[in-house]
Amino acid sequence: MHRTVTSYSAEDATRFRTNLDRQRAFQFGGLVVVVCAAILALVARATGSELLGLPFLFWGLLAAALLIAKILFLLIGWRCPACRARLGPTYTPRFCSDCGLELRSPGQD
Repeated sequence: MHRTVTSYSAEDATRFRTNLDRQRAFQFGGLVVVVCAAILALVARATGSELLGLPFLFWGLLAAALLIAKILFLLIGWRCPACRARLGPTYTPRFCSDCGLELRSPGQD
């Protein structure tokens, strides 16, 4: 459901974009952690030995658990800072499809 575009003050819009930048950094950091855990699991599996003293099973389960947590956080926490609508699968949406808030500063691509 698409609402009409809401007007926000310049101060509010800046604050919303700052909050979204924090969310984006947290999302990206979570992705890096998941990828690192997956790489460690693959290395442990490929070598057939323990990695850092821990077996493949540990690394595989850790990577799977982190991936599930990342997906859940993406579905639950990746929202417009103004209206709390879901932002979809991209890390760099231009506008909120629900309230119309511009989510990137002008000229930011």
